[in-house]
Amino acid sequence: MLFALGQDQGFLAHRETDGSLHVYAGLRVPENRTRRRIDTRTALLTAFDGWDESLLRLVHEADSGFTPRPVHALPTGLTWDRVPGVTLLDGAELARALLEHPDDSETALAGYEAARNLDLIFCADSPAPLVEQFAIHAATAAGARA
Repeated sequence: MLFALGQDQGFLAHRETDGSLHVYAGLRVPENRTRRRIDTRTALLTAFDGWDESLLRLVHEADSGFTPRPVHALPTGLTWDRVPGVTLLDGAELARALLEHPDDSETALAGYEAARNLDLIFCADSPAPLVEQFAIHAATAAGARA
């Protein structure tokens, strides 16, 4: 898995089992901009102007079409009281959290919900918040194995 993150934007990539490479480019844009049809390759190259050429080649050399996918997130700072047994869902990530804490579903759900925040990836001080979350996860996993 590749994470190349900068201020409010970045690239995420992973290799599939068939050897193909899937690359995702993400950036914060005003909501009205996500509704316009644009030449995506040109828009991405413009948005990532100044980034390392090895990353820009991922856009230049893409051999399939681009699919703009708006990602909507809850507003930063929005909170609510935890309700035992209730959470926002994303199957694979939730399953992983529950497997990591098989005897404590509330810990699993709380950790899962905290990890859902897009601000960990697309924020002004990226990648620091994501690195911090990885460190917390590693420490938690090490403690569970001890």
